Amino acid sequence: MAKTPTKKPLDAVEEQARQIVETYLRVPVVQHDDNSQDSMPDLRVEYPDRPFGVVEVVRDIMEERAAQLDALDRKGDHLQVAGLSTVWGVELTAHASVRAVRAALPTLLADVERAGGRMVQATDWPGIDPLGFRIAQLRVKNLFPLNPATPGTSNVILMSPNFFSWDGDPNVIVAWCGALLAQEADVPSKLANSGFTERHAFLVPTMQGDLTIYRALWSKPLPGQPNATPALPTVAPTLPAGVECVWIRGLDRSIAWFMDRGWTRVA
Repeated sequence: MAKTPTKKPLDAVEEQARQIVETYLRVPVVQHDDNSQDSMPDLRVEYPDRPFGVVEVVRDIMEERAAQLDALDRKGDHLQVAGLSTVWGVELTAHASVRAVRAALPTLLADVERAGGRMVQATDWPGIDPLGFRIAQLRVKNLFPLNPATPGTSNVILMSPNFFSWDGDPNVIVAWCGALLAQEADVPSKLANSGFTERHAFLVPTMQGDLTIYRALWSKPLPGQPNATPALPTVAPTLPAGVECVWIRGLDRSIAWFMDRGWTRVA
């Protein structure tokens, strides 16, 4: 369906993707989506000696986590709960509702302090630890004491999930690729319907998405392995129809999977 073009410039994420692809492939990569048609891929790879390819940039955003971060930004991650003798850290899961947690904290933390003021970890078994079961129902990972409270100051700190949660397996990257492309089904569909035969998906982790992928792509050595270089995945991704190549931009390391060479570092 044709429409009047109102071309918008690439945003910062799309421009960085364009630069990474262009630098690695050593061919011009330009903006393809000029808004002249519906569902146009973002970028075009202009090979001098074969048909052009296209690239669609997709960000990993979990709606629940985005809403959580927005709530923490609006309402603050520090609060004061009357009657507490200890400053408490409250580690949320990515699916926790900030509103529900804040509403439950006065009663919950009072009960925790009456029970001895110990660290409480979430559990699905109320018979093992009723307090742990209560925080699990709130989608809180754990509560932990920090230091004695000072009257008139914040005594509760809400914390988003651990930034670098990762068990060291690089193939978590492959699982994440499949999950994101399944979640964003319009991406392979847009590429498949583009009319181009070489189609790339450029995946971008965000703070509003699955944080595990950040550590898996970070170049910092693992604890106890000061000279270790983070490994590339060892298995091929299962890509949906319409996607022949997948790129992933990390914090300081970007990788890609190509049908003819497997996984490789591209930036």
